[in-house]
Amino acid sequence: MKESPEALRERKRRQREKLRNLVLLLFPKDCFRCHRFGLEMEFAHLKPTGLRGRQRGSVEALRDVLQNRESYARLCWECHRGIDSGKLPLELEEAPF
Repeated sequence: MKESPEALRERKRRQREKLRNLVLLLFPKDCFRCHRFGLEMEFAHLKPTGLRGRQRGSVEALRDVLQNRESYARLCWECHRGIDSGKLPLELEEAPF
C-alpha cells in the first residue's frame, strides 16, 4: 500500500525532529564563542564537510552534524555572522562539544 502524501510528510517531520533533538543533546546549550544562553543558536562549520547550500534543518544537514561533530560549533546568530564575515575570530583551542 502506497503512503499518502500527508503520511509521508508527517513521517519525514518526525524523523527530522528526532535527529534535531539528538543533535541538540550532543552540543552545549550556550554559544561556543561568547557563551551566552537564550539566543537563537545555529550550527556553524569549523571545517568543511562537503555539505553545500542552505539546508538548515534538513535531514541531510542534521546527519552531517552527527557524522562530523568535530567540524561544527553551536553559535549564536551574532557570532556566526561575525565569524562568517571575518569580523570576529574563532579560536579553536578546545573542542566545541
